[in-house]
Amino acid sequence: MRSLVTGGAGFIGSHLVDKLLDMGHQVTVVDDESSTCNEKFYWNDKAWNVRADISDAKLMEQVFSCVNDGMPKIDWVFHFAAHSRIQPALQNPIGCVQTNVLGTTTLLQHARVHGVKAFINSSTSSSYGLKNKPPLREDMTPDCLNPYSVSKVAAENMCKMYSDLFDLNIVNLRYFNVYGERQPLKGTYAPVIGLFLEQWKRGEPLTIVGDGEQRRDFTHVRDVVRANIAAAERASDISGEIINVGTGTNHSVNQVANMITNGVHDFEYIPPRPAEARETLADISELIVSNNSPWWVVLGDKVDKIQGIAKREKLLTAIINRNKSALITELCEPVEYIPEMIKIDKLLTTFDNDNKGVKVVVDEFGGFVGLIGAEAILSVLAGWWKK
Repeated sequence: MRSLVTGGAGFIGSHLVDKLLDMGHQVTVVDDESSTCNEKFYWNDKAWNVRADISDAKLMEQVFSCVNDGMPKIDWVFHFAAHSRIQPALQNPIGCVQTNVLGTTTLLQHARVHGVKAFINSSTSSSYGLKNKPPLREDMTPDCLNPYSVSKVAAENMCKMYSDLFDLNIVNLRYFNVYGERQPLKGTYAPVIGLFLEQWKRGEPLTIVGDGEQRRDFTHVRDVVRANIAAAERASDISGEIINVGTGTNHSVNQVANMITNGVHDFEYIPPRPAEARETLADISELIVSNNSPWWVVLGDKVDKIQGIAKREKLLTAIINRNKSALITELCEPVEYIPEMIKIDKLLTTFDNDNKGVKVVVDEFGGFVGLIGAEAILSVLAGWWKK
């Protein structure tokens, strides 16, 4: 399997590159290092790295044509490269449209010509604007307030057109407030969690825009990576769809600041920025419907603070009954934790006689590792397990 990751030396893209390589993919990375928000770029030496502009049709033809010896054709495309963030787009709207619309169209055309199996386009929750009220659904009419969101919605529409007219398997993923390792730390619109952590390390007051009561759906980068891979695996079934990638919960900026400082109030409040939503909150119904995982882990206010586990069938029932206002924590079942180093035969004895349910596997620090059920354990013991 060969995958192309545009913007693959940046924040989210580099995490996906690492994961794809771990999965045994041959990976091609295209990035032009044009982002002014990144302090550094994260090229993985195990990938075929190409420094290029995605709107350069001739260079992209070389990438898709596999001009270097021995490279197979591209199966999956993950498109992260973008003229991203609101403020840079306001300063350079032409460059924004050049990359986000023309660049995306260039990739789509080459993907069509070369028979790519899945094209996953990265988009943004900024498209919902101010008029749409949370929880934000994919079928809401976009309310674009700046060149960045306009260009990303235009790219979504181009993807939909290629899916409909040319039978190309394309999925648009709308990310909410993504955070995690390698997140940008420069610029007015850098992700707030990264800025707060840096200010806290330096012993500086945390800078909070407005009153800090604006709420955001903060989504960890590793969950975004999982969403991209899941979308590629099911692209033929969900082609043409727009899917929110969020948690379905949100927190205020003040709450995040207090989590980081452990309640020590050393904040500096600055004037609010214009045209920013007061609240973002993803309606994740489509994400649940499009994912066949039988169990979902529900996290709390920290990445490894697990609130519970929820059956997919319960979540689907709530969606069908239009009970979308119910908190996902209300649908959770209690968590049973097991250490990741426990032996298989001993682990099996921790399940009830009916062997139903799952356990949450944690590492030595209590961090979430994964889920495991009795059926998987029995498969291992019987020698049937295939990773």
